[in-house]
Amino acid sequence: MNNLHFEVAFSYCYENMMYKFFARLDKLVSFLLLFSAIGVVSNVSNWLSGTVIAALTAFQFVYQPASRAQQAKTQAKFYLQQFRKRESVSDDDLRSVLDRGTAADSDTVDLLHHPARLAALALLGYPSNNCFRDIDRQRQMTFFERLAVRFAGDWPEFQV
Repeated sequence: MNNLHFEVAFSYCYENMMYKFFARLDKLVSFLLLFSAIGVVSNVSNWLSGTVIAALTAFQFVYQPASRAQQAKTQAKFYLQQFRKRESVSDDDLRSVLDRGTAADSDTVDLLHHPARLAALALLGYPSNNCFRDIDRQRQMTFFERLAVRFAGDWPEFQV
């Protein structure tokens, strides 16, 4: 297996999962804000609803999941383009393009690292237990990795 091709496939899968993860996180927080606002309007425990609204607003302001989702979407599109033309480009050209692209990568969610690796192997058509025998050969996804992948709406076609 060509490591550069794996790197491109992995980067695409990782950024795509992160795009879906952050987009869904933003929608979840927006829904919870709307739901909490209904509590304020209907006079159901105003101090509790106000506290929840303040906390959720602070979360959206600080972490900005919508902008992170957009950044990850842009990077996923970039890596998908590189993945599609990986066979027609020399390794040196692919390396220089990847080096430029990695500078703009989005912030990572570590829980999606191993699932993205599995998805990249599936994308390249390799059974996971035959590749990278020295790295996490028999590692199953943890409970929290499975939860994050389900939340992102993406599931690798196979598990180690």
